[in-house]
Amino acid sequence: MFIGNGRGAAGAYNEFGQPTQADAIAVYTNIVNTDQPPLSAFDESCGTSAASTYSPTEANAKCQGMHFLCGDTSTDYAKCLQSVDCKMHHDMAVAKSGMSEFATFARQMIPHHQNAVAMAKVQSKHQTAADYAGGEDNDMEWASNLLQSMINVQNAQIQSMSAWLENPDNIAAGLVGNTTNCYTSDPITGTPNTARGPTTVWGSLAPAMGKALTNVDCTPSGTNLTLKWDAFSSEWGGYTVDGCIGVNPTLKLNAGTTYTFDQSDPSNWYHPVGFAYIAGGAHETCYNMAGAEGECPELGGDFGSKILYYIDNVANTSEAGGGFGLDFYEPDFFNSQDWWGGRTYKVTLEVQASAPHTTMYYFCHIHSGMSAKIEIQNAAPDSPEINPMFIGSSRGSNSNNEFGQPTQALAVDVYTNIVAQNQPALNIFDETCGTSSTFTPADYASCQNSHFLCDASPSTFDTCLQAIDCKMHRDMAVEISGDSKFATFARQMIPHHANAVNMAKILSKTQTAADYAGGENNDLAWANGLIRSIINVQNAQIQSMSAWLENPVNIAAGLVGNTINCYDTASPTASPTASPTASPTASPTASPGPAPTSCSSSGLEGGAVAGVAIGCLIGGIILGAVVIKVFMSKPQPARKADGKADEANNQP
Repeated sequence: MFIGNGRGAAGAYNEFGQPTQADAIAVYTNIVNTDQPPLSAFDESCGTSAASTYSPTEANAKCQGMHFLCGDTSTDYAKCLQSVDCKMHHDMAVAKSGMSEFATFARQMIPHHQNAVAMAKVQSKHQTAADYAGGEDNDMEWASNLLQSMINVQNAQIQSMSAWLENPDNIAAGLVGNTTNCYTSDPITGTPNTARGPTTVWGSLAPAMGKALTNVDCTPSGTNLTLKWDAFSSEWGGYTVDGCIGVNPTLKLNAGTTYTFDQSDPSNWYHPVGFAYIAGGAHETCYNMAGAEGECPELGGDFGSKILYYIDNVANTSEAGGGFGLDFYEPDFFNSQDWWGGRTYKVTLEVQASAPHTTMYYFCHIHSGMSAKIEIQNAAPDSPEINPMFIGSSRGSNSNNEFGQPTQALAVDVYTNIVAQNQPALNIFDETCGTSSTFTPADYASCQNSHFLCDASPSTFDTCLQAIDCKMHRDMAVEISGDSKFATFARQMIPHHANAVNMAKILSKTQTAADYAGGENNDLAWANGLIRSIINVQNAQIQSMSAWLENPVNIAAGLVGNTINCYDTASPTASPTASPTASPTASPTASPGPAPTSCSSSGLEGGAVAGVAIGCLIGGIILGAVVIKVFMSKPQPARKADGKADEANNQP
C-alpha cells in the first residue's frame, strides 16, 4: 500500500509494518458486510434498509399490536411508514449512560435521523407525479429535491454523531458510556414494568408563564447594530441586537441616518435579514395595481430608503444582484457553515426624512415568523397609512387603492398575527428546556406514566427530552387523508422535524464544555455547529412542507385532505385489538379521552414505558388537541445561488 513514502510488495508489510494487501481487502470486506448488506424483499419494496422485522405484517414483528397511522393502513406505503416508525420508537428508547449529555442526545438522535431518512426513502420509492399538482415548488421534482436533501444531510449527521460515540478520547474520558435499549423482550409484548422512575416529572412547571422579553423598545446608542440569532425564544427563534433588551426588539431609528446591521456572528447562519413595510416581506401576499397576487415588496433602495447588502465589505449593485446586493447575499446563507463563516455579512439602511411611512419591519428571508418592528423618528411622511403600498411600479394616492388594501391597519394586523402565531409567551417548562409549545396548562399532564428514557433519577435534560418525545409520538399519529402520499408524509415529518429541533435546543440549553473531550470536531464549538444545522435546516423544511399543505392549488385538487390526529378521532377503519396484558393504570391526575384502541407498549426495563406507540402513549392518556401551528401567510422559497446554495451541503 502507498503509506508515507514506502510501498510494500503485494502481501508483504511496508516500512510501517502495515497495512498489507490482505488488510486492505479486509477493510473493504468489512465495509461491504457492515454498510451494504443484502436487502429483504420488504426493504426492497419500501426503499429502506433493516426495517423488515419492524413491519406490521411480519410474524415476529417487534411492534405487534402497535399502530402508527390510522385510516386505511392496508397499502404498501402505509405499511412501510409504520415499520420505520416502529423501528425509531424502539431504537430511541435508550438508557442514559455516560457523563456527557451529548451521549444521550446522539443515541436518541441517530435513530431519529435514521427514521427521517427512511421516511424520505419510502416517499421517494412510492410517489408518482399524480401526488403533486405541479408548478413552481409544487411538483415531483421539488419534492424529490427535498427528499434528497433530508437523506443526504441527516445521513452525514448520523455519521458525525456515530464517530463521536466511537471516539477513543470520549470513551476514555467516561463521556460515552454504554448503549443499552430499554426493551427486554422481542417482540415487545407483556405488561410494562413501571417500578422504577417517577410518574410525574414536570406537572408543577407547566402552568406558570415565563418572563422572556420580546418586542421591547430600543433606541440604539450608535449606528452599528450587531444582529444575533436566539434559538430559544420561539419555534423559529428570533433576532437579538447587542445593547437592546430581549428578542426581536422594536428599533427606534432616526431618519437620514445610515445604520449598519452586522450579521457576521455565527448564529446568523441561515438567517439573512430583510426589510419591508409589511411584516414578513416576501413571506406575505400583496397585490399589484392590476390585482395580481404576488410577494409583498421589500425595501431595496426605493420607498424612501437606501439599502445595500455587503459580502466581505463589497455590495454587488449589478442587475444580477437585484441592484442592491440581496440576490447574492441571501443565497450565501444556504451554504455550509464553514464556508459561510469564512466571509463577513452586513446590511446598511438609511431611511430618508421623505420616506412615506414611519413604520417598517425587519425579518428573516428564510424563516417566516421572525419579524420585528422598526419605528422611524424625525421623518415627515406624506401619509400615515400604507394606502396603497407601492405595489408594482405604480404609486397610489392617499386614499384606498382600487383593491382597498393594504391599509396601515391591515399592515398592523399582519404584524400582530405574526407575533401572536410565531412569538408566543413561553411557559416555565419551555423556558427551562429551551423549547416552544411543548406543554400548555391544558395538556401538560397528558403524558404522566409515559417514559421515553430509562433513568431512575431524571435530570432537567432527561425530563425535557421525555416531554418532547411524548409530543412527537402523539403528533405523528395521523389519519391517512388526501389523494397525495406527500400529504401523509408531510403530516408525519413536520412533528418529526419539530422534535429534532427541540432536541437540539435542549442540548444547546443544557450542555457545557465538560460534555466534550476537546479537539477537532470534538468540542463545544463543533456541537454548536451541529445543533445550528439541525435547527435551521429542519425548520426551513417544516415551513416548506407546511406551505405545501396550505397551498390552495393542492387543496382544490383533493391532494391534501384533512389533518386528523389519531387521538382526537378514532377511525372506524383503524380499530385493532390491544394486547390484554398491556393496560397500565393511568395517573389519577391525567385527563382521559377517546384514545385509539391499539395500545401495547411493554417489555420495558426499569420503568421505561418508552412511549413507543404513536396512537398509544400508555394507558389511554390523551393530549387535548395539541397541534403544531405553523403560521405562514405565504411561504416563499428562498433564492439560491447557482450550484452552491444547496441544503444538501448544510453540514456544520
